[in-house]
Amino acid sequence: MSIAPALEAINIAKRYGGIQALDGVSLRVLPGQIIALLGENGAGKSTLMKIATGLERPDSGELKVDGESVHLANVVDAHRRGISLVPQELTLCDDMSVAENIELGNMVSRRGVLDRLATEKSAGKKLAFLGAELDGSTPVHDLTLAERAFVQIARALASGTRVIVLDEPTAALSGDEAAQVVSAVKSLASNGVGVIYISHRLEEVYHLADEIVVMRDGRVARSFQGPDFDKRAVVSAMVGALSSGDSERSLVDGPVVLRATRLAGRNLADFSVEVRAGEIVAVYGVLGSGREEVAGCIVGASEFSNGSVTVEGQPVRLSGGMRAAKAAGMGYVPAERRSQGLVLDQNVEFNTTLAMLPQLTTLLAFNRSKATTLTTSLCSELSIKGTPTSVIGTLSGGNQQKVLVARWLAAGVRVLIMDEPTRGVDVGAKAEMYKTIRDQAAKGTAILICSSDLEEICAISDRVIVMRDGRVAAEILHPQEIEVAVAAASHRPTLSEPS
Repeated sequence: MSIAPALEAINIAKRYGGIQALDGVSLRVLPGQIIALLGENGAGKSTLMKIATGLERPDSGELKVDGESVHLANVVDAHRRGISLVPQELTLCDDMSVAENIELGNMVSRRGVLDRLATEKSAGKKLAFLGAELDGSTPVHDLTLAERAFVQIARALASGTRVIVLDEPTAALSGDEAAQVVSAVKSLASNGVGVIYISHRLEEVYHLADEIVVMRDGRVARSFQGPDFDKRAVVSAMVGALSSGDSERSLVDGPVVLRATRLAGRNLADFSVEVRAGEIVAVYGVLGSGREEVAGCIVGASEFSNGSVTVEGQPVRLSGGMRAAKAAGMGYVPAERRSQGLVLDQNVEFNTTLAMLPQLTTLLAFNRSKATTLTTSLCSELSIKGTPTSVIGTLSGGNQQKVLVARWLAAGVRVLIMDEPTRGVDVGAKAEMYKTIRDQAAKGTAILICSSDLEEICAISDRVIVMRDGRVAAEILHPQEIEVAVAAASHRPTLSEPS
């Protein structure tokens, strides 16, 4: 007799406005089975898991738990049916104990007073279920990242847990820490819990999963049965049709403008790069690779512990932050433009000229006429759909991004560093942004792009620096998607193997 899936999604569809996030997706996980759900950003993984755990409702399709059709009204309803989500961002209370965090909302009390012994006993059972040895009375702020992950997973467990969804549980962990969490996941499966495991760490997935399901463009592109996975085929399924970079661009041999040497930060262990005048260099890496910290460390906007940066041979005082970076001739377009780059209630002119106020201000007054003329010219040059007086918060994401670029062009920077330059912009705006980047490189600007968009970095860059485990894993000229993806996923011999 066949075993009914612990959870089954059948022909799930979901649309957000004009975007078809999911288009007839089916997925099933058996009791004790580990399904790895892979795909690039925007493939539909998160939307599917939100539906499976009650955070979202599908437009059409069916969910079944143990063979029974269900309609999940919310997260509490999903939890009651034995389906839990462990989110990527840990949501723990640092000043509370391990046991209190695990039993939050279910603490044992007697006559209104917390029964600590009973609470710690209940939490201890869940930790033992994971094979984790933690003292329930320990404050969470004293735990390592891996131990915090154990607590978050244990919190998701309840009597009758059937399926647990883990979203990038090891993204911020070192190899040894990740191996501990992987061991806990195996304990879950060995106790009959079905696991859906979302991760960008492919080598980890190959060691852990019974089956790999690859999503692309809101559909299931392909599934693979373990334990011997065709690793190249998995990567090909993720990235789709192979594409190459701009073959017409020749190798740039201008003078080195930007040089970063042995930068280290919170998750960045050792990063070095040189960017020449007129060159577009991209830094690529999956979540947790260290790629997220590169741009901020170079301009002094993120915490760093080591390394040096020079612009045209002159050292940049990283401790001076963006003020020192700007003085050295660097411009920075952050990934979070709305919270970190723009003043949303001000107009286009204000946001465009923000980096050159000293040049536009005399002892008498701000030269508004010059500022307006400059902004109007840049709006025309970059095809910004707005006027100098348009409030920046009313513009589309693509036009907001172009205003940020305009700011640094107005300031006359020699180096432009862009973190996720087309995040949250539509296809048309992406094409315009790529043209803007190429045009500025043609004028001699050294450009460094940090991006998790594989298609983007291969379409725009002359050279790609691939990050893995906080270090440079490969350097690829005129990159192709499959080549970059394989380099990002390849296993480093020094990484601890999951047990």
